[in-house]
Amino acid sequence: MVNTPIQIAVAVAPKVTGFISLLASSFLTHYVGSSKERRLKLVNRIILGLSISDVVFSFAVAFLSTWPVPSNTASNLVFGAAGNRATCRAQGFVDQWSGRSSYVYNAVLSIYYVLVVRVGIKEAMLKRWEWLMHLPPLLVGLGTAITILSTDTIHYTGGWTCWISDFPLNCSQTEGVTCQAGQNALLYRLWFNSVPLWICEIIITVAMLLIFLTVYKFEHASAKYSQALAGGESHKQSRRTARQAFLYTFAFYVTWFFTTFRIIEGLV
Repeated sequence: MVNTPIQIAVAVAPKVTGFISLLASSFLTHYVGSSKERRLKLVNRIILGLSISDVVFSFAVAFLSTWPVPSNTASNLVFGAAGNRATCRAQGFVDQWSGRSSYVYNAVLSIYYVLVVRVGIKEAMLKRWEWLMHLPPLLVGLGTAITILSTDTIHYTGGWTCWISDFPLNCSQTEGVTCQAGQNALLYRLWFNSVPLWICEIIITVAMLLIFLTVYKFEHASAKYSQALAGGESHKQSRRTARQAFLYTFAFYVTWFFTTFRIIEGLV
């Protein structure tokens, strides 16, 4: 059968957006990673981890799109499928690892801003516990990716990628069809994607609020006691940091907003 324009668009559109994301994330990775001075800052190393995750996801999942999907998948379902079982499993593994690491790094970044702006902890102190900031993305991303790979839960999802899914497609929701693999795919999507994402959204929302309140408090005090206060440069830095936090978290909402609803469609 000939693919419909919608099926072609579903396969091609991620390549365009993925390529743009790949360029932007690669630039940021190079910008931070190429300078020893920039790498010395903890916040930049967190951003570096985030950017590397985005580079991997943008290429392997978005840009490659349907190419890793097994070529023997019904042609009326997948436009451009040119892969095999191995490439499908590889894409699903990288999707789970890099995608989940990306949004957890965003949450870690927002926590960093709260610790610096709201709590007032110096970066020298935070550097002692830097490993704790890289551990959650590693555990959530790589840990869950290894789990879905070892439990044979990576298959074509019915969209434009291979990820957590049952096989045959939708067998767990179709009466009379026996699943050959991935019987618990919906539960894996819930606990390995939805729940961590919702937790990160809560963390980022709370962090945004705390940063806003902190900046507002500084501004109010500065306006009221400007003659008595010193250290105006510190106040300026706090506002600059707050703006950076807003930009990063706003980008997070834009990136994952629709995913928040898509990933639960099979549970309702």
